[in-house]
Amino acid sequence: MKKEKSAGAVIYYTDNDIIYFLLVKSTYWGFVKGWIEENESIQDTIRREAKEEANLDNLEFIKRSENKQHLVYRKDNEMIGKDVIFYLTKISNEDAKKVKISFEHNEFKWASFDDTMKLLKIKDNQKMLIKAYDFIKEHEKQRRLWGIVKLTGDKRSNFDDIDVIIPCNNKSEKSIGVVLFILAREFLKAKGIKKRSEVGRVCEGVEFKIL
Repeated sequence: MKKEKSAGAVIYYTDNDIIYFLLVKSTYWGFVKGWIEENESIQDTIRREAKEEANLDNLEFIKRSENKQHLVYRKDNEMIGKDVIFYLTKISNEDAKKVKISFEHNEFKWASFDDTMKLLKIKDNQKMLIKAYDFIKEHEKQRRLWGIVKLTGDKRSNFDDIDVIIPCNNKSEKSIGVVLFILAREFLKAKGIKKRSEVGRVCEGVEFKIL
């Protein structure tokens, strides 16, 4: 059996606490996806397909959101097994207005969860959307509960919902370590801590979380 591998994205944005999903249509409604080319990572494929199919850049990949689908179909009297890997990706409200579809599709739509469920006809996509919707709701809830600090050296990054932006080399462990040290030091200064023995008392109940 011939094997194929593709990658795609469930692209969304939020507006007034409503989640909108990007759907594109050729013969049926679905998500942005395409073949993984040689020497191309899954995320590189998703970025390329999002640009080619929907004119979208600045995708924010949501951690731990990978979803795998497997299907078998016949083409030219040959059975083909196909794996498709999807990631949840978020874009800004401003970027959501920039969608332009390629020649591969004839229509696109930003749709709420309920409307997206109605438009999707493939059962696996419906199941994936339900999981994605629950995941996004929890993810967005956590973003509201925690202050979000973003370490970035890329001015093209998506800064929506970010409370503090710290320019640095976020590919370097040393750079990130220095930033975290400075943040911790300034936190303790703000609390008036000068002695190590007082750190435990002030930091009780204080947590940091990496999203």
